[in-house]
Amino acid sequence: MISNKLIITKKLNVTNLKRETNMLVIIDGRQVRYEGDFFNIMEMEFRFPRPCDGYMDIFLDWITDLTWLEYDKITLVIKNKKEFLSNNFLFKVKVLTNFVEIVLPFWEEEVVRCVVEGKPKQFDVYLADEIE
Repeated sequence: MISNKLIITKKLNVTNLKRETNMLVIIDGRQVRYEGDFFNIMEMEFRFPRPCDGYMDIFLDWITDLTWLEYDKITLVIKNKKEFLSNNFLFKVKVLTNFVEIVLPFWEEEVVRCVVEGKPKQFDVYLADEIE
């Protein structure tokens, strides 16, 4: 059974992650300080078919779809975690809460009940001060 997780750490070695995942997305928190930065980079990195237009509901629709990606193991790494969404703390809390309460459980098991022929995906999120 898949167990998706959000892990907060000081230092992360991505070498092992590169071997263990099909899709590795690394985001620098210094480049994602505002809501718009978050939506733009997530749209680009996950190749969303259309923009989120700044709406969390649209983001959640796309990140729980991903039918255009044929990966079964996805890892999102956010380095420089303190700077990530540093100009909007409430939005940062909302993003992380949505990953923990919606996105990760969806890909862990809910996809089987909600999507025709839906298959679970390993989807892990790491927040790190630095990566090597």
